Amino acid sequence: MESVGRPSPSVEVCVADTTGQAVRTGEIGEVLIRGGNLASGYWKKDEMWRSRFHGDWYRSGDLGYRDEDGFVFLKGRIDHAINSGGKTIALAEVETCLRPFFTKTTFAACGMNDPKGILGDVVVLGIESAWQEPLPWNDLRTKMFEAVEPTIVPIAAFIVPELPRTANQKVQLNKLREAIEAGHYKAL
Repeated sequence: MESVGRPSPSVEVCVADTTGQAVRTGEIGEVLIRGGNLASGYWKKDEMWRSRFHGDWYRSGDLGYRDEDGFVFLKGRIDHAINSGGKTIALAEVETCLRPFFTKTTFAACGMNDPKGILGDVVVLGIESAWQEPLPWNDLRTKMFEAVEPTIVPIAAFIVPELPRTANQKVQLNKLREAIEAGHYKAL
């Protein structure tokens, strides 16, 4: 993935956790911005504008990290992320890492509450219509553990007749999560 660059001299960028504290280099968090480049507000939406700030830092809603040279890398949106064991996991990144394992099956990664109550949220998959891979789910999951970071390996996959989508075909992760947590779908 390519960087979006370094901040210009008049702009400060901080990558922070959910409390607004800076995270370590290379760690994913929300990208915060301050400087003379910011707009002065949202038209006739003062309260919404104020809600976007943590102190004097503007909360962009973007997930990303900075490398040791100060380059910023964006990984997705905060509303498409989960917190698992104190680590922010971008669901778009999960899908990118898992896509090579799926050649025939349509899926979407989403979060759900950790059934054990330890990690906060965990990664799960919604599998559209039917499992179509040559390997059984548990065998494929084992291969994932051998190839990717363990925190992004889904704990379960659920068969979903049809993934909930918007009019422009984006998967509605909040609706998928609600249905999975409500027990509407069967786990593989």
